[in-house]
Amino acid sequence: MLTRRLLLALTVLATAAPGAATARTRDVWLNGIPPWPRAKLFGDTHSDYLDMSRPDAPWSKSASHLKVVETTGGLVLRESDETLQCVFADLKRRHIEFAVETRLLAGMDASGHYHCGRGVEGYGAPGTMTALWLRQRRLHATGRKLA
Repeated sequence: MLTRRLLLALTVLATAAPGAATARTRDVWLNGIPPWPRAKLFGDTHSDYLDMSRPDAPWSKSASHLKVVETTGGLVLRESDETLQCVFADLKRRHIEFAVETRLLAGMDASGHYHCGRGVEGYGAPGTMTALWLRQRRLHATGRKLA
């Protein structure tokens, strides 16, 4: 079952604005914590994060108000093809776009060695953006192009 706080927060976001019937036209995004960062942050806890992708997941009313589900690049790089295909297919079925939070800067020093910026937000390994894009493309993710 999905975390009740997640559903409550999503419901509040989707219905708090005047004219909830037009909430679908607004940019309502959902961003949660994937399983491995959650375990790292909160210890050995159960994560129901990927349960949202089940066709029978109990959030269809809330999902109908979403435009975008955003996640970390780590989800795209770490999860199995099968898991990601389920996520992307379910989002497509629900008419929800997919967005990825990434680190745009390569953490390299002047000599091209990867170490400067390691552990600093905003820095990632060289080639990460390409790997994310290629994997999403191969698995048919429906993404959102930001200006």
